[in-house]
Amino acid sequence: MLRLTTEDDVEELIAICAATGVFHPSELETVQEVFDEYFYNEFEKGHRSFTLIDRDRINGFVYVAPAALTQGTWELWWIVVRPEAQGSGHGKSMVAHVEEIVRRAKGRQLFVETSSAAPYDATRRFYERHGYAEVARLSDYYAAGDAKVIYSKKM
Repeated sequence: MLRLTTEDDVEELIAICAATGVFHPSELETVQEVFDEYFYNEFEKGHRSFTLIDRDRINGFVYVAPAALTQGTWELWWIVVRPEAQGSGHGKSMVAHVEEIVRRAKGRQLFVETSSAAPYDATRRFYERHGYAEVARLSDYYAAGDAKVIYSKKM
């Protein structure tokens, strides 16, 4: 089940991010800052975060937002699933939920960015399996040898 994220969820969601092993400490701080802003004023601007609940346990979240200064362009910021719950269809249900949110808002396209580093191989395959096309690759973006990979899907 997906429901809107509450402030009470945030500590557990950050712990789940840390448990994935792909978030650096500075990125965990950024997740906290994003949630702080989300509850302060970003929700009013159309940002949405949904918490994944399975068997009365928080197992992840998805965060999506309209892209500033665009018409109908949205960005999928994160899909995060607790490591032991990965591979059970949660990511698929969250991306489908986000796509429906974007369609209802008359969104034209949804972008997502990720890393080219090996720990993100499964992430890139996930987006490709769900109809996202690689539209850009910015070499050495995150670090030497680690490109930013941008995917898009028309709505």
